[in-house]
Amino acid sequence: MAERCEALTYGCYIVTTILNGRRYGMTCCWATQVDSDKIMLCLGKQSTTRKAIIESRVFGVSVLSESQKDLALRFGEGHSADVDKFDGLQIETGQLGVPLLPGSLKTSECEVVNDTLPEYEQLLIGRIVHFSRSNAKEEPLLLSHIDE
Repeated sequence: MAERCEALTYGCYIVTTILNGRRYGMTCCWATQVDSDKIMLCLGKQSTTRKAIIESRVFGVSVLSESQKDLALRFGEGHSADVDKFDGLQIETGQLGVPLLPGSLKTSECEVVNDTLPEYEQLLIGRIVHFSRSNAKEEPLLLSHIDE
């Protein structure tokens, strides 16, 4: 079974939102662009970040570089309802109000367009409202790099 999890190559992203003034964020490796202007996330039903995204209707995605492994580990621990994962970090606020991580290779801000796929309720689809790309020449961080 574990070998099936290695069938594809996964990037590491930080998915964020803001709800009632509180910032939420998590490491997400199951994200993909499904149209020229849409991103799909697969987030566990237990995720407090997922719940906040559904309520706020907006989210940000920061594409991590190989040098940002520490951020992937930081945002992969605990729940945002219990821990301020942003504490001590320099954060940018996007046009939709979502927190974004400076130094990321790319950032996208999205509005939720579909969170009600009955048989796949953990999937969220957002329309990209704003996108930016850095000039960094680094490679993207992959899930396989986290275990190294």
